[in-house]
Amino acid sequence: MIQLLGYPGVGKYTVGCHLRNAMSSRGQTVRLLDNHRTARDQPTALDRHRELARKRSATFVPVVLRCERDEAIRRGTTPSRASRHKLVDPAVLRSVHRNGMTVPGWPDLVELDVTHLDAAAAAAEVLRLADEA
Repeated sequence: MIQLLGYPGVGKYTVGCHLRNAMSSRGQTVRLLDNHRTARDQPTALDRHRELARKRSATFVPVVLRCERDEAIRRGTTPSRASRHKLVDPAVLRSVHRNGMTVPGWPDLVELDVTHLDAAAAAAEVLRLADEA
C-alpha cells in the first residue's frame, strides 16, 4: 500500500495514475483512491490507512511528494485539475502553502522532491522505494 502525501498541485493524483499503470503491468492489483478526507482528518485517517495495511499484512510505503511552491502553484492551476473538482485558485493555493502541512511523524516516511521530475519519473522512484520496503 502506497500513501502519497503532499500539498495540492505537487502531483499526487498524476503520480498515482502512473503508479497504477506500472503496477498493473506487473500483474499487481491496484486501486487508486483520491481521498481528500485525509487532508481534513489528519492524522487519524492516515493512521487508519497504515492500520489497514497492517491488518492485510501488506507493506505500507508512505511518501511525501515535495515541490517548490511556485511550481506546485503552476501545476495546481491546470485545467485538468479543475475538471476533477480540485483546488485551482492560485491565491488559495498560496494560502495553503503558507499555512503548512501536517505530516505524520512516522519513522518510515520518505520525502521525494518532484519539482524537476515528470510524473512518470516520480512514479518510477516511488515504485523503487516500494520495491525496497
